[in-house]
Amino acid sequence: MAVTLVDKGAAPGYPGSASVNSAVKVEAMSLISELTLDRMFGEAGTIRSLHYCRIDRQPPPPGGTNIQVQLNGLTGDSSISTCIVHSSVLASLATWPQGLRKHQDGWLNRQIRIALTKSLESGHIFHLSGSFHDDDNPANLTERKRGNYQNQRRATKCSNK
Repeated sequence: MAVTLVDKGAAPGYPGSASVNSAVKVEAMSLISELTLDRMFGEAGTIRSLHYCRIDRQPPPPGGTNIQVQLNGLTGDSSISTCIVHSSVLASLATWPQGLRKHQDGWLNRQIRIALTKSLESGHIFHLSGSFHDDDNPANLTERKRGNYQNQRRATKCSNK
């Protein structure tokens, strides 16, 4: 299955839309917009905190990542935005060529930001699952058949004349 963003419905731990006032929403959007791929992975903990909310890495799922925007000073139901990236997505990231990995990283970063924004707006949890090895992904996110990168460039140059 191609890497796909899926709305999984109402998020557990959501404190309710009354908790997401305009000040909280502005801070949450700021945290989401600053999020970079290299900060999304690692041990559970806070990535960055502001006055009303923070963005955290949570423990599950194994081999994947669980990014949440949470309200500060609230015990229990405090998650106002959640995106889970399954391990299959991360395991399928290209190791070569460098340009392909750069495209995949940028696309994945945008998809996680989109998921967190949609989650903030809806109170739903979003999952990114699938694999970059699937042929249903956009061509710029998958390896070329038989690793034919150099020949593809020559063909492109010739066809542009």
